[in-house]
Amino acid sequence: MSEQTDLLGRVRVATPCPASWNNMQGDERVRFCSQCELHVYNISEMTKAEAASLIARTEGRLCGRMYLRADGTILTKDCPVGVRALRRRATRAAGAAFAAVLSFCSLAFGQTPTPQKMSCERGGGITVQKKKAADGTLSALSGVVRDPIGADTPGADVAVTDEKTAKKFSAKTSDKGEFTLAELPAGTYTFEVVSPGFMPLIIKGFQVGAGEAVSVEASLVIGYVLTGITSVAIPPKPDFESSGGRTVIRGRMLTDLPLPR
Repeated sequence: MSEQTDLLGRVRVATPCPASWNNMQGDERVRFCSQCELHVYNISEMTKAEAASLIARTEGRLCGRMYLRADGTILTKDCPVGVRALRRRATRAAGAAFAAVLSFCSLAFGQTPTPQKMSCERGGGITVQKKKAADGTLSALSGVVRDPIGADTPGADVAVTDEKTAKKFSAKTSDKGEFTLAELPAGTYTFEVVSPGFMPLIIKGFQVGAGEAVSVEASLVIGYVLTGITSVAIPPKPDFESSGGRTVIRGRMLTDLPLPR
């Protein structure tokens, strides 16, 4: 693992900041927060080398804004799919998917005769297919969770909560982003998907009829963290370093040298 990757992998949010990035003055790389009177750095608009250099200079104590992948790692400008590229690809895909997502999020649900009102909270969307279950009595819910560019999202928490009884059914997506909730009672549910690095997807009024097999394709929206102070555990440099016939002494070792008086 390179030193740059190791540094970025150790960035943690120590003190979250409620201030809005859009209300700060500056450019896309750094802005000034009048609320805390500190500069806030947009790490995801920097290359990996630039971000690592900034973190090293500040010893890991800085205000930062970061986009996170599903595994919680930081997305930088020079990643194979950086923030800007991800936005462009998601925008192109949205042109084809918008009508379907809108119909299921705001107007209609599956192939039911009467459109059902729904609401989408925070971000993302779903497409739904319904058919009669094989045995005709038990209902089941299955599906797949994907990120904005269509990649499978493993390890996501999927849950449906009965809006009448508050009973909750949950599952975790597989390595292929798939999940199954078998033997689900008919009812009206709140459907929720939570995965690190993405905005939670919450759909209310999610109806499951008796004897229905419901298939869902959920699309998540990438999330970001706006922090007050980030924290990085940076090991101190050794007091003694030697290379190429040259020796460097620093820190406590230097001050403890037995110099003549």
